[in-house]
Amino acid sequence: MKLKNILCALAIGSSSIALAQDSTGVDLNTATFRVLNDDPKLPFVHWRLPGIGISYGAHNTSYLTSQFGVDWQYNEKWFMSATASVNLLDRQSPSSVESGDAVEGNFVQSIYKPTPSNYVRAEAIYFITSKEKTSNGKVTLGYSNKKKFTKEGAHKVLWRSGLNFGLAKGTTWYHLQGDKFSLEEGEIDAEDQSSYLNYTHLRLGWAFNRSVNFQTESSANYNQERMSGNYFYANVLIAIQQRFDEVYAYDTTFNGSSIPAYAKYDVNEFNDMSPIGFEVGWKYIPVNGGFSFHAAAGTLPGLKGASNPYFETGIAFSIVSGS
Repeated sequence: MKLKNILCALAIGSSSIALAQDSTGVDLNTATFRVLNDDPKLPFVHWRLPGIGISYGAHNTSYLTSQFGVDWQYNEKWFMSATASVNLLDRQSPSSVESGDAVEGNFVQSIYKPTPSNYVRAEAIYFITSKEKTSNGKVTLGYSNKKKFTKEGAHKVLWRSGLNFGLAKGTTWYHLQGDKFSLEEGEIDAEDQSSYLNYTHLRLGWAFNRSVNFQTESSANYNQERMSGNYFYANVLIAIQQRFDEVYAYDTTFNGSSIPAYAKYDVNEFNDMSPIGFEVGWKYIPVNGGFSFHAAAGTLPGLKGASNPYFETGIAFSIVSGS
């Protein structure tokens, strides 16, 4: 009986050892790893191919937004970024009966035909503080029968913070959501009102960065890469220019005619604008390529007294090259 138990234990042990072997026969229980790279200060150029996303705003929502651009971690001190964005399915919400191509009914809208809302943005981060810390984590040695074998390993993490600044210039459909444009003689009396707002925003704030560039190779010839940059920011948005398109509005006088007429108005002179907004955001960059993500939320400059919250998020396929 004892002999049978011994033979069973040996069989189980042999089976466990076999299960811990990868396809090359290496025992993953005793496998080791070596560090190929552990320098989180790696500079890179990150190309964001046209991706997809959504954007919500109190005055305009787009169900499909596309962004593309480039991010450049030039050196330890400078990070630069440029982005172009276009709303492919905007003017979706708030719903508006006057958002078509023609002026009709007792509505107010831009004198120009609708165009997709869009913007271009350029910004930079100048890092003032920089500190390397050590983080412990699991290093993957390989797989056997779908089971992952790991080992404890320490790697460097770079934490930085600094001044974030830039400019954004664009145009957006702007629905007043029940508010009314004002003229010298008072508010325009119309059921539904909108225009296009053309703007230039100065962006000033503070940014944080967490970077990792840890590459290993196990004795089982399994390579693992942890190469990413996370960028967090908080900005004040200062409108150095914001101007509505001229609008057509329903003319109730008709000049003696029973056929409705429309008059053209410049609404900028008689409508106060709020020049200040705020935003917080996050950007994830896979330094070895793959999918990048971004998200931002805040409140935008715009018509004074109106609520201007916004949110946007998106995903894009990335190509990254080290410098």
